Parts: sequence; C-alpha cells; structure tokens
Amino acid sequence: KYDGFKSARNINKWIENKTLGQIKNVLSDEQVTDPNNRLALINALAIDMEWKNMFDTAKTYGEEFKLEDGSTMSATMLHKETSSGAAAYYKDDKVTALSMDLDTYEGTDLEFVAIMPNNNLPEYIETLTKENVDNIIENLKPASATKNGLKISIPKFSFDYELDLEEDLKKLGITDAFDYELADFSGISNVEDLFVGEAIHKANIDFTE
Repeated sequence: KYDGFKSARNINKWIENKTLGQIKNVLSDEQVTDPNNRLALINALAIDMEWKNMFDTAKTYGEEFKLEDGSTMSATMLHKETSSGAAAYYKDDKVTALSMDLDTYEGTDLEFVAIMPNNNLPEYIETLTKENVDNIIENLKPASATKNGLKISIPKFSFDYELDLEEDLKKLGITDAFDYELADFSGISNVEDLFVGEAIHKANIDFTE
C-alpha cells in the first residue's frame, strides 16, 4: 500500500525490490519524516551470479574453521577439486589467495578473489594497498597449470555492512554539499537551503554453492 512519505516503508520496499530482497530497512521512519529531509538520492544495485564451475551441494558439510583469534568453530564448508582455468591461486610467505570466475554478466567478466594472510589479519588489512592486491591478481596461477589441480575448502557465508560515507566523501573533496550555508543545488531544484544531511552505504553478499 502506497502511503507517500509518511514512513520509510515505500523507500525501503523500493530498495528491497531492486536488490533481490537482500538490502532491507536502510532508512528509519524518523529519517523520512524529518521536515529537514526534503530529498533522498538512492542508488541500488544487486547482481545474482553463478560460478562458472559451481560447487556440488553433496560436498558441503560441517567442518572445523579457525577464527582470527585462534579459536575454532563449526562452519558449513564448500568443497571442490578442480583443474579448470576458471580457478587460480597465489601463495607466498605472507598470504594465500584464491580466484574463481563468475559467469559473464551483460558482457562483463567478473571474478571472486579471496586473500588470506598467514598471520595477523587486522594488521594485514590495515596495511593492504591496491598495489598489493594488483600484484596478487597479476600472479595468480590457474588450476589448469597445476599438476594435481586445486583442492578448495571455503566457508559458506552471508555478510552485510553499513557505512556512513560523509567523512569519506569530504576527504575526496565533496564538502560544500554537506554545508547548510555553502551547498548549492539550484541546478536541480528551486527549493532553497537544500544540503546533504546523510550519505549511507549498505551492502550484502551471500556466498553459496
């Protein structure tokens, strides 16, 4: 039922519908009904993609998984042995990396890359650079070029996170838009005193067979 903007329902349902039901309840009723909030700019993206070589559900089972703090838990693990060129790996004294190709999507080739440091995950994340990632990707070795192929074990997981992008955007130079006195949106609206109050990002990934 359409109720205008008396609550967050219409915006949240629009986002949910555009993201295959994955991204829910982004905005609260208080945000939508706040008289100072007169414009919402929302970007929604969802991609439902399959692996080029899928996992066999018969080879999914519970297994012990080691956490960052050294403790262990029982996790649902996906398993696959492959000699396909659609999977590749990289290994050195600091990290192990795995790459798996996804089906081509609207003419674009995408791949999933997982990077696991051998030690101290938080420290590795803090010091990780684009150059580090590029070097790993450039040196991936395909399973087809490996004598016995690859044996892959990886947890099945679902993960979502939300970010307040205001400070990140300000660091990129977008500052006036957040300033009540300096913001100028006259190019898109004749309403005076428009400025950006919030910039929110929310993402979700489901990793399955």
